[in-house]
Amino acid sequence: MNVMTTARLEAWIGRTESRADVVTAWPAVALAATLDRESATTLTAMRGTLNRADGSLDNTRLLLDPQGPMVSQLQQTVDDLATTAERLRNVAERVDRDPSVLVRGR
Repeated sequence: MNVMTTARLEAWIGRTESRADVVTAWPAVALAATLDRESATTLTAMRGTLNRADGSLDNTRLLLDPQGPMVSQLQQTVDDLATTAERLRNVAERVDRDPSVLVRGR
């Protein structure tokens, strides 16, 4: 603070000042209306977001359901890969035992 400000403040020591104003309900009503409108918009947006989240969770449950089509198809694919691997092992063992099978066939 500079010296002038300090001197001005010191002059107020022991003094008082009063002011009066008339407050109407209009500013409070306007504020409440604004908040109501904004909260209604926000609430609508939140409901939409929650509905989309529920839909996503339902889809996830369907994908992860042990009895669901995705898990069944995945199990079938794994079974097919196991069968293919077994047949490739059998062919490799047969060629090891008799390399001429590649020329003659079965």
